[in-house]
Amino acid sequence: MEIKELLKPLEVDYNGRKGNLNVEASGVVKSKKYFPIYEMNGKIVIFKPLSKTKPLTTEFFSYAEVYWSYVINRFFDKRTPLYRLAKCQNIEEKYYEKGTLVEKIGSGNFTNLLEYFNMHPEKGVEIRDYVNYCMMDYDYTFILESNYVKGNKEVGSELAFQILLSILRMDQNFHYENVNLDEKNDFVPVPPIDFEFSTPFLYPEDLETRQYYINKYFNNLVFPTEMHQILKKSLNLDFTLTTILMRNIFIIVRDYSEVVDRFLECLDNFYSHVDDINLHDDYSFIGEVSSEYWNVGHAKYKLNDIEKYEELKGNIKKTSVDKDKVFELIKQDNKKICERLKSIIKSIRLFMMHGYTDLEDMTMDKLYFILGMDKDNNRNIEHVDYEGILKKVLEY
Repeated sequence: MEIKELLKPLEVDYNGRKGNLNVEASGVVKSKKYFPIYEMNGKIVIFKPLSKTKPLTTEFFSYAEVYWSYVINRFFDKRTPLYRLAKCQNIEEKYYEKGTLVEKIGSGNFTNLLEYFNMHPEKGVEIRDYVNYCMMDYDYTFILESNYVKGNKEVGSELAFQILLSILRMDQNFHYENVNLDEKNDFVPVPPIDFEFSTPFLYPEDLETRQYYINKYFNNLVFPTEMHQILKKSLNLDFTLTTILMRNIFIIVRDYSEVVDRFLECLDNFYSHVDDINLHDDYSFIGEVSSEYWNVGHAKYKLNDIEKYEELKGNIKKTSVDKDKVFELIKQDNKKICERLKSIIKSIRLFMMHGYTDLEDMTMDKLYFILGMDKDNNRNIEHVDYEGILKKVLEY
């Protein structure tokens, strides 16, 4: 199915549902969701509504689900279920009528990574008390290096591939409950789902804030400089110079070469078609939006504070969005993340070919040396030409 068709909303009625899919968060913060289920063309489909209490919610969350399911299904993993825009009349008040429909996948008996390691504790995998926060990166290195994952090649390969996909879509909420394992099939991860928190789709009404988070994400995909190392040693600071995202990528490049080869091949194919994947709102699915309006729903449905609800409802206003501008920015940012992710992977491989096997030793200065570049004009810690160097890697 083409993306143009997926952006034509289907209509369903909550009262005509076949049943509900009960979803309960298993982390420290508990929440229950009851998504209506329907039977369409002999298949079970789930309506995933936009929540009035989920941080940063706008209709662009549904667009992110449609876009990335289409991209991942077409270019990376054809098992990935396609999301499509939908509206559900008469749904519970805490949800918007807008959302997406997606086919139910797998055996239906799922355990996520958090639940698995709670049932099968392993030294070094300390995720029991994690809290599911959006707008943060999650460390998968100790999971990738766990005995369970290392002893199950298929599990490790699937997990590694899904982590790379999460970085590609600049996911701000790829937490440990996002990876579901099929209990009936040896706990192998099911295809990727849940793509709402993709950075290019956030803050559509505030392009300055949107760009801030785009830049912040890219700033987490860089190698340190030797000046960083010198400052760390001179100040006797005890922390790693590399970010969580970089550490996740490093472990995957080091231990899953075949997965990385497959990912790069798919990435090149996607990159060559980014400009051909056109988002539109021909059916006026997107109304006025506010990325802060979720606070109104949070006050009413989570805090049960009607006074706060009325105050926020009066103060937080939704505004119109230049949708075509946002759609064009999404294309630009997705091409940029393709280039950055590919250059990071190739850089790590270059380092390893030249005898650097520790991520903390992989610095921009050493990349200059490997690439035979002149670094004299780039010694200042604040003026390192990351883009220029990483583009050079792609030509190397």
